[in-house]
Amino acid sequence: MSRSRIFRSGLGALSPFGIVALAACSSSETRTLGEVIEMGPWAFEVERVQEASRTRPSLGRLMTVTVTIRLHNFTEQLATPFGDFINGYDWGTTTISPHVELEHSDGATFAVVLYPTGRGDRRSERWRAEVDLIPTNAGAMADSGELAERYADTPLSALTLSIENPDRRSGQRARVLVALE
Repeated sequence: MSRSRIFRSGLGALSPFGIVALAACSSSETRTLGEVIEMGPWAFEVERVQEASRTRPSLGRLMTVTVTIRLHNFTEQLATPFGDFINGYDWGTTTISPHVELEHSDGATFAVVLYPTGRGDRRSERWRAEVDLIPTNAGAMADSGELAERYADTPLSALTLSIENPDRRSGQRARVLVALE
């Protein structure tokens, strides 16, 4: 049997396996607004996204994106409240590593920190963030006013909400991307 024939027959046998293996290893998936996302012990959805343009004296004109998340199991008594879970608080240290950020199609990222709405406590059904589009990955030397102006006309279609799963469980993805339009 020729070498090329062995390669072709082996490749043919491995192709379905390779496709299944690649699908199983995928660590992220894309969702749309309103779809339920399961992460760790939580089930939630990105309920609403709004954009607004405003002017701040120190920055000039900038775009603000408001993201609202609705929990499906907000009344459960869990060891880790949703705010600690999603915002990346480590109460034993001074470390805060947010698990949510907006990603622009050009690679810029914007940190998202969610706060409870409604009752205003850590067991609220809805959580909200107002994000000024000033990139967090631009570096310390970047001019904030210039960056704000650069992203002041950003359409929601250029943004994706990226949510890292800090407590990945069986069948859950490491990251979920939510298209904002």
